[in-house]
Amino acid sequence: MIDDHLQQLNSFDPAVRRAAIIALGQSKDPAVLPALAAVYRTDPDPALREMALNAGRYVRQQGSNSAAGQPDAAGRAAPEPPVDEPPAEPKNVSARDKERARGYLDTAISQHTAGQRARAIDNLGKALSVDPELAKEPFVSNLIITITGLSTRDAVPMLTNARQRSAFIARAPGEDKSKRTEKRPDDDDTWPNVLVDLALYGLVSTLATLVSLVFAMPLIERLLKDMVAANAPGATLTFADIEAFTDASLAVLLPTAVGSAVYGVIGVIITGAAIHFAATTFLGGDGTLVGLYHKLVPLSTGFMILWALAFVLFASFGDFESLLTYSFLMFPATLVMYYVMSSVIGKVYRFSAFTGCLSIILGTVALAVFFGCGSYLFGGILGALLG
Repeated sequence: MIDDHLQQLNSFDPAVRRAAIIALGQSKDPAVLPALAAVYRTDPDPALREMALNAGRYVRQQGSNSAAGQPDAAGRAAPEPPVDEPPAEPKNVSARDKERARGYLDTAISQHTAGQRARAIDNLGKALSVDPELAKEPFVSNLIITITGLSTRDAVPMLTNARQRSAFIARAPGEDKSKRTEKRPDDDDTWPNVLVDLALYGLVSTLATLVSLVFAMPLIERLLKDMVAANAPGATLTFADIEAFTDASLAVLLPTAVGSAVYGVIGVIITGAAIHFAATTFLGGDGTLVGLYHKLVPLSTGFMILWALAFVLFASFGDFESLLTYSFLMFPATLVMYYVMSSVIGKVYRFSAFTGCLSIILGTVALAVFFGCGSYLFGGILGALLG
């Protein structure tokens, strides 16, 4: 029966916790003192904390003469239940790290509510590793005790040590084995899947470029013929030249599309590496390069399809005014694209969309500096060799 009351101390219902405190106090069993001390220190309800304090005093007063905290002959009251606070470890935590820790904590609470104990323990440990001061908050302390079944003094060192935390999760009692093997959202973040994403991106890029060129060729041919018919200054083309140009262009459309796709794939790889470098080096992001590629490449593929469809739609009108309208609409559409990309990057590295946008900017700057310095050095070496 006492075990049932001890479990009820972790209930989210204050009425249940109050009844458990009363029952434990009435049990007069000294074994319940640590649990009452934990309630006194961690319960978010001040009334319940006071009740736990009085219950602990009552148990100590009613215990055997050999029990610790027994009142002396003068009848003086027993000392208050001990408060087993976690050891203070001063640490300067930045605002960004506090935000990351809160994100881990929110995830742990959601997983605990969903019955995913192992994942809740893991994310709770990550939160405390980033911001140890969280353990001093009553709600968080209560969550630690509820999830681990340990006092905060014993749980915090274990949770903040990745190896000990993993070992504890492996032997955690009462964990649903099916939930342990449940697929995680990031289980697909593997390099083989990234290679598939890049291959699909290259294929879509080839088709999009090919279709765009096919729809653009009539407009280019019409523009050239208008220039010849109007005898535009400097125009040396003839209608025969235009026909030859059109035939030759049709012959090289596919190689051009393939070359553009290869260039695009290389660009995505380099850009992703630069964003990852900026996010982890300058902004303290907690993510992986493979995770970034697996989220960013499919997103880029989707936007490419939308751009190609929009171009075909406007080009089908057969006039340059429609293409001009398309060009104007591309500006706000590009802003939307970068906002979505920033949000995705923020989720990968566990920070805000604004910081994700900042990582794109810093990554672009890093690329510019890298290629600028590379070109300068290469030019200097080449100049010295040609001396």
